[in-house]
Amino acid sequence: MEKILSTIPGLIMALLVAVLSKYLESLLPLPFLGASVIALFIGMALNYIRKPSEFIQVGLKFTSKKVLRLSIILLGSSLSIGTILNVGRLSLTVMFYTL
Repeated sequence: MEKILSTIPGLIMALLVAVLSKYLESLLPLPFLGASVIALFIGMALNYIRKPSEFIQVGLKFTSKKVLRLSIILLGSSLSIGTILNVGRLSLTVMFYTL
């Protein structure tokens, strides 16, 4: 239980960055930058300005390993077979071995 509770501050920090990046994405007149790229830049800037404390790093490590991996798997599973076949058989092979 203590291990789960120790991840909460980092999860909240990641959630705040995600919400902020989604908001900033909505302010852009043209959709040339996605929220994930904006979140990446925000995270890099925050890390450069001030390293996160160990209190927050536990949740950030959990988020960057487990939650990100699950998100990528869910994103890949949302692709239809038709879309994958349109892209090509080589990409299907690459996707199969990377998941």
